[in-house]
Amino acid sequence: MSATTSARAHGGLFLCVDCGGSKTAAAIASPSGSIVARGLGGPSNFTDVAPAVFLRSLQDAVQSALHALPLDALPPHARLLPARSPQFAAVWVGASGVDTPAAVAALTRQIAPLFALSPDSPRVIVTNDTHLLASPLRLHPRASLALVTIAGTGSIVVSFAASPPPLGPPAIHRIGGWGWILGDEGSGFYIGRAGVQWLLGVSDSGHQLSEEERVLYDAILRHFDIVNPTDIFEVVYAPEPEHKADLEPPDKDGRQREKLAVALASIPRKHRLSTLTPLIFYHAFSAAPSNPYALSIARAAASSLASQMLSCYRLSNTSAQKHGIHVDGNSTILCFGGGLLGVREYREMVLQELKDMGEDQWAAVELVDAPCDSGAKAIAKTWSKDETF
Repeated sequence: MSATTSARAHGGLFLCVDCGGSKTAAAIASPSGSIVARGLGGPSNFTDVAPAVFLRSLQDAVQSALHALPLDALPPHARLLPARSPQFAAVWVGASGVDTPAAVAALTRQIAPLFALSPDSPRVIVTNDTHLLASPLRLHPRASLALVTIAGTGSIVVSFAASPPPLGPPAIHRIGGWGWILGDEGSGFYIGRAGVQWLLGVSDSGHQLSEEERVLYDAILRHFDIVNPTDIFEVVYAPEPEHKADLEPPDKDGRQREKLAVALASIPRKHRLSTLTPLIFYHAFSAAPSNPYALSIARAAASSLASQMLSCYRLSNTSAQKHGIHVDGNSTILCFGGGLLGVREYREMVLQELKDMGEDQWAAVELVDAPCDSGAKAIAKTWSKDETF
């Protein structure tokens, strides 16, 4: 059966789910690749939550998207999970924490029944969530490599080769992703830690602060609701809380809201320093005039991230050449994801660092700010080409 025939037999809809540590996002695409519905659920990092919690978050996100579909898209009984019959022509689930074939197999066995599909069905694709950010490879047929860079609270760089369906693009090399204790270069944690290190270094030096130093120095103290720089140790090294605190989102100018400081000791340790990053970005990119010290912190982080990207890219080239495949910048897509790289100024800073390192020719630069949208469009495009899964 051709893909298009199979798609019609299963509703002609395509589902992609992005399972992450803070939320689960689902997107449904039509055969033309248009996003027709979206939904959200709770946290679903595969290694951080219990299987029942994972499945509940995924089910909530998908059902939310199903209920958001136009009335004529599916009958009411087809908008519920577990499904009685397949609603989707293909399902792609990208889950954070799914890093091994065993984890993929285990998760596939849990997910497939929700959609009335067999775990052996080629229409159920389960990958790590980084694969979703490589989905633009489906939209750029001349590209042979995607260099995926994610920078949020943490960071990771992974390269992917273009591949035929049904598989998502296979990973070639991975750099970083070691977590906040061992790495996360260029991430929110990395920038927040650099800001605190700058504060402590200025304090230890004992010199008279310049006006520009004083602006950032005082802003950091206010952020942590402390009087002396060394008071920061009580916040940073406080024990892990028994319950996670709910933090309000940042204000429009990038500064955290007033009550943030008092809650810092009540959030997981790895997130405490990353709460400083919006303030650093505000003083680097939004304040007038821009603060040179905040700008320097941001640039150093961008350089560390660009260095990892370059290492991953060059290692990928070496591997491709061993298989007789030519890869260069003109056949490589840069795919950016994560909250930090969603900030235009920081993203441009990373690209400038790459240029300064000798690499500035790319087939495309894509900001994948909604990975599940991109994934749903990619599998819809694959099926519309009448390719067999």
